[in-house]
Amino acid sequence: MGVSVTERIGGGCLCGDIRYAISGDAQLHFCSRCGSNLWGATEVGLTSVAAGSLDDPELFQPDRAVFLHEAPTWARVPEGMA
Repeated sequence: MGVSVTERIGGGCLCGDIRYAISGDAQLHFCSRCGSNLWGATEVGLTSVAAGSLDDPELFQPDRAVFLHEAPTWARVPEGMA
């Protein structure tokens, strides 16, 4: 999922060892303790955030699906994203 970051967004890894606030260029990518994916810069002005690391995962809705060829057969892909 990619979003243009224009406001401060908070989140953290699964174990709670790392907390982050996004308000500019990405600097952290994953937690070195538990390996949780966090976030990273993908293009100028675009940041990719691991939705599961957000404090409020309902904050954003997906607008594309990636790596569908790796999805398990039971995975549900929202209509229009395949």
